Amino acid sequence: MNHRFRWALAANAALMLASVLFFGGAPIIICIMPALHILLFVLNSRAAETWKQVFLLGLAHIVATFVTHMLSSQLYFFFICDDTVGRAISSGLCLIGVVWATVLFVVMLVRFWFFKKREALQNE
Repeated sequence: MNHRFRWALAANAALMLASVLFFGGAPIIICIMPALHILLFVLNSRAAETWKQVFLLGLAHIVATFVTHMLSSQLYFFFICDDTVGRAISSGLCLIGVVWATVLFVVMLVRFWFFKKREALQNE
């Protein structure tokens, strides 16, 4: 297991810390999550050297995204306001985040497959 893989796995887990950057949860998370997703995608793509690592990092990104959104939503509900509209918005944002992380995972799979295929052609 290489060091980049370990750091990438830790960065995915650290995504959950983003939910506590703002006391109360959601507002700042909405602003920084797209940038964090892109950064994690780049880090995960460069750190993965095997198919197993690609799958682990992709799934870690999806799970961390879900947990981050749920944690920030619960903080918002507890400290700010717990209402039906807030719950609907948080559910929608969680869905968008998980779908976005899944799309990035698929792109990472295709990218890894392409580089492995190109590497195999160069070795022939």
